[in-house]
Amino acid sequence: MNLNTAERVVGCIQIVFFGACAYFCFLIFQFLHPYLIGYTPKNFPQVNSAALEQILREDPRPILVYFYHHKNSEVSRRLLPVLDDFASLYQTQIPFYTYQFGDSDSQRFAPYKGPYDGNTVIFQNEQELTRTNPILFDDKSSNKGSVFLFLEKYVKTLPRSRRFFKPDEDWYLTNDNFETRISNSQKPLLVDFTHPACFSCVNFAPQFKAIGEIYGDLADFYYAKVQDSSALWKKYGVRPYPTILLLDQSKLKQKKTGAYSSQEANEAMIVGMLLPYLMKQ
Repeated sequence: MNLNTAERVVGCIQIVFFGACAYFCFLIFQFLHPYLIGYTPKNFPQVNSAALEQILREDPRPILVYFYHHKNSEVSRRLLPVLDDFASLYQTQIPFYTYQFGDSDSQRFAPYKGPYDGNTVIFQNEQELTRTNPILFDDKSSNKGSVFLFLEKYVKTLPRSRRFFKPDEDWYLTNDNFETRISNSQKPLLVDFTHPACFSCVNFAPQFKAIGEIYGDLADFYYAKVQDSSALWKKYGVRPYPTILLLDQSKLKQKKTGAYSSQEANEAMIVGMLLPYLMKQ
């Protein structure tokens, strides 16, 4: 190999090496960006005190304001992307704004300056209608369910005054009736895989039923006991319990493992799973 060829080979190796380093640095930046910089909403603006006071004075619609200290706080990193998604859907019905606390805050908004981020408030006609610190989950789907439950009263969705009752025996899936249930249903199935010796399962079961009676128009709710549906447990790879599966035409769409102690948190989790079907209404 002559000198010129060797130099070309070394040059190519250097280009590949530095290109790989640059790409690796880019991936690291993409991963760390939300933690260092925070999330910047695309569908709703940040406003200062004067602008927000004017908006509340002049806009007769309900107004949602997310009050926060830091964009890169854990609460803001989880909630701002979720609020951004809903802002793109409901902006005409309920405008969304963010307000970051600083050195020149109006006394008007001082009550919302708590020690933590995530104070979400809905105003109308300059009056506070409601406020919340939504339950925070590790996954975006459940966080969307939590925020939707907060918003539902103020956006146009179908009323949920009807309750969906069915005999106790019709709540259970078995190895024998699964295919019949699937073929006869025009809706997705939400299945709670449960075990009688599991304390969390026993605590969750009545909550699951109560939630199913509210959202039975979106999905058919069922239990699957391990002793009666072992083939289903094996088919869908269910190991820990309780495990909640969302099935559509027998295809697995979502899977959640575990349940919460409060019905409010469990409802948010389930609504998050059903949100794609809820949005079609």
